[in-house]
Amino acid sequence: MMLDSAMANCLFSSGVTAFTAEMSLKYHAPVLIGRAAVLKAWIEKDYSPLYLMRSELLQDGVLKVEAGAKFMRKS
Repeated sequence: MMLDSAMANCLFSSGVTAFTAEMSLKYHAPVLIGRAAVLKAWIEKDYSPLYLMRSELLQDGVLKVEAGAKFMRKS
């Protein structure tokens, strides 16, 4: 899933290798096929080795899907 990958890549770019432990999604509107989408992801809380993450998918500046997840650092 794109939102999960965005959160994982956000952690990778911070030098953290981690896996998804839990994730929830909230759909606000349909995601349109064949249209550009913008993904945003950020670290909400760092309780290393646990990371609380958030991400969003937007189309035409409109929030379509948001996700929250817990990631665990690989040892």
